[in-house]
Amino acid sequence: MFDPKYCRGDDVDAGDKNMNNDEKTAEPVTKMNAENLKISTVAPDERKKSVKKISNASNSNNSNSSSNNQQQNDQSAFEEDPFSTKLQEKVKRQEKIVRGELGKKFNQIQEESRKLAQIQNALETLEKEQQKDIDILRTRIERVEREVSANRQIFQRKEKEYRDSKSLFEESEKEKEMLTTHLRLIIFENEKKKEQKLNQLMSQLGMGSNNNQAKNAEGFKGFPSSGKGMP
Repeated sequence: MFDPKYCRGDDVDAGDKNMNNDEKTAEPVTKMNAENLKISTVAPDERKKSVKKISNASNSNNSNSSSNNQQQNDQSAFEEDPFSTKLQEKVKRQEKIVRGELGKKFNQIQEESRKLAQIQNALETLEKEQQKDIDILRTRIERVEREVSANRQIFQRKEKEYRDSKSLFEESEKEKEMLTTHLRLIIFENEKKKEQKLNQLMSQLGMGSNNNQAKNAEGFKGFPSSGKGMP
């Protein structure tokens, strides 16, 4: 039989004494005793390892319990301190103020977001109306452009016809003037020949011809002389 004291060692005894001082560590001690009972049936090398693990676990539990106790003591001391109470109240007031300001800012941001959404919707509506007007005007412009193109072709054709007609008119006008002048010349020549013939006849008959020649010259004064104005 093995001696349980030899299996536990001095470190385990020290850990047991520390754990007995804290009520919260009762359960880990029970588990440690159960482990010690199991160690008695294990090989020596494994026994040493188990003892070392149990010792480390005991120390860890002791340190955790000591840390928790220290934190509780610090907290209770902090709560009992009047200065700490005032500081807590001040921090709470400041926190309340900050929360209020943040709430106001959040509400302002929401209101501005709502206004921006309204403005954006109004702009989109205006843009749609403008786009509709633009589409209507663009359709009319395209239609008028087609009409302008067709009328331009008609105008160019009519302009060419006008130039051709004007040229023909001017040529016809010139030809008319030339023919009129030629006609007047022919009439003048015929009248002149008639006058000469009459003068000859009157001379043969012994009639005076000076007065008749003067009258005939006045009658044909507007006609051009022979050879002028002929084409």
